[in-house]
Amino acid sequence: MTDLVPHETFQQALSDFAKELVRLRISRGGPSLREISRLTGEHGRNLAASTLSEIFNGVRLPELDSLMSLVRALLAFDTHGAGHVGRNDPRLEEWRTHWKRLKVLQTESGGVSEPSPAEQEPIAGIDEFSAPSPAVLLNMLESQLGKPLSEDEHRLLNALAFPTASPPGGQVDLSRIAETAVACFPESSAGHITSVLRSLIARNFLLTGRDSNYAISDAALRALARRRMP
Repeated sequence: MTDLVPHETFQQALSDFAKELVRLRISRGGPSLREISRLTGEHGRNLAASTLSEIFNGVRLPELDSLMSLVRALLAFDTHGAGHVGRNDPRLEEWRTHWKRLKVLQTESGGVSEPSPAEQEPIAGIDEFSAPSPAVLLNMLESQLGKPLSEDEHRLLNALAFPTASPPGGQVDLSRIAETAVACFPESSAGHITSVLRSLIARNFLLTGRDSNYAISDAALRALARRRMP
């Protein structure tokens, strides 16, 4: 990966960075945006194909956790198919370092803002500008909510359901949720953490209770059990 050139503008540096990502994509066999989008969900944060297109074309700088999910997804592609790349893979460090340098340059130059937290892939088949029929909406929601846990959803839900310092399950208050989420995602933005929590609530894995408390649902425990199955 090339280093930033002294006095290089943010836009120039972002364009060069995007080219490095394209080279990585090509070196891994040139997977489609749809394939990459699917695999990013298994590596932290599910990125929509439209978001991936903007990143590869140097339109804007992604958040760090989005970049890590993308790079891990690309590295997972090889001649034997798609595998899995862990968060601590040493190959990620140069990408993380380069992103931090770009972020400094962006801040100094007042460059393009980061994508909003809503980078998640929308529910396929639902037109956001028109109301679907109840049958169509039910079908789409069942398809979306029945998806396996993403890596980030699993990480946070597992930490909440099986805490190390207290009995598993039971009620969890907002204070504990906040502390657990920050511990799970030390490099993630507040927007991303919030999107993961919203997803868990929308999928009825976290149930709202009294006095700002939440409960781990039976569906959540079943989903966690499925992840542990070989």
